[in-house]
Amino acid sequence: AYEIRNCDWSSDVCSSDLAEWDARFSDEVIRGNTPGEKTSLLECGECGLQFFLPPIGGNEDFYRELGASPRYYNPWKWEFGWVRDRVLPSMAVLDVGCGRGDFLAEIAGSVRRAEGFERNPDAARAARARGLEVATGDLASHVGTRSGTYDAVCVFHIVEHLADPAHFLALLLAYLRKGGSLFVSMPNRRRSAGGSVEPLDRSEEHTSELQSQFRISYAVFCLKKK
Repeated sequence: AYEIRNCDWSSDVCSSDLAEWDARFSDEVIRGNTPGEKTSLLECGECGLQFFLPPIGGNEDFYRELGASPRYYNPWKWEFGWVRDRVLPSMAVLDVGCGRGDFLAEIAGSVRRAEGFERNPDAARAARARGLEVATGDLASHVGTRSGTYDAVCVFHIVEHLADPAHFLALLLAYLRKGGSLFVSMPNRRRSAGGSVEPLDRSEEHTSELQSQFRISYAVFCLKKK
């Protein structure tokens, strides 16, 4: 990997750039998510993944306050339709980081089993209130009780928030039966037509992103478990 630029840790983004998302952060959250003065943006020379070093994502309080913005969560994403069209009626499907269950609600009547996992207990409760089966708690513990259970696992807009995405993806693969599919979506850093960095492309929000030559908003790819 090689360094693209060295930049100030984006504490000011909490009060400026994210204003367009109607996001407001307390002083405590700003201090808790500004661990240093500088961070480096690097790019992998082989796959084009860009990532911040050190890879320190926002904490739970950061996402709680960001999630309070009425514009942060979009109930429909084009990736939902792309994946929906590729899962079969015979499949058991798990959506990890399912939020309020928008994707699950879309596929619930067209697959054999649709389940979700969500760490945020408020979002999980909202999904269950819609009649959806959603677990919460510790992901590794949940994998231990569901290993080899699913034909497809989906993860939308989660990987870019993590400091250790390789470990996370390994856990998701453990959910799958042999030959199962892992559908992953994450943002393309070049998706913005107005500049090289969008408001959420900051170290505390997106620790990593793909770098694609195409100006698509998000890339979706599928991994098969051998």
